[in-house]
Amino acid sequence: MPRSKGVLILIAALSVTIASQSADSQARTYEPCSEATMARPGVGIGYKGEVSIDDFALHARIPDELTGWGGVASNAPFHGFTIFLDPAMHSCIIFEIHLRIDEDEAPKRPKTSKTLLLGDATAWQVVSSSRAKRLINIQTCFSFSHDGHTDDGKVLLITSAGYLQKTKPIYDTFLKSVALGVTHSR
Repeated sequence: MPRSKGVLILIAALSVTIASQSADSQARTYEPCSEATMARPGVGIGYKGEVSIDDFALHARIPDELTGWGGVASNAPFHGFTIFLDPAMHSCIIFEIHLRIDEDEAPKRPKTSKTLLLGDATAWQVVSSSRAKRLINIQTCFSFSHDGHTDDGKVLLITSAGYLQKTKPIYDTFLKSVALGVTHSR
């Protein structure tokens, strides 16, 4: 085989590999909470109990005794919060939401995901882990349309394998409380 065909085949194989890795990369985070978010306990807006954000047709309930930290100034637009599940910031739930500007930015659903519903939103969930870093990620991504636009977001649990039994029920409880496309007045 001429050398140029071999190089072309190699480039094509690498392109397919990179494309499939980038499609699955939305499901892989693996960094600790301190690196995955700029939010910190006690910094920015603190969200407790019932949270309703009409701009995103969002309603959720932060579990008792916990606070979601926005990490931004009070006059900044809402884009989510982080709930730290332990004082050392080893485990956290990162909730993010944003307006989709371009259809090319729509989240790509990994083939290994399972389907969920969050209110009126279509959602999918992927579990991934890193043995080297001893971290487990459970990522639930969602998309929904309302008021003539589409919002996308994710709810990500970052935890160590040793804390999964304690943190996953908290994540599941929070996830069940998330209603998208449904607003509730306080």
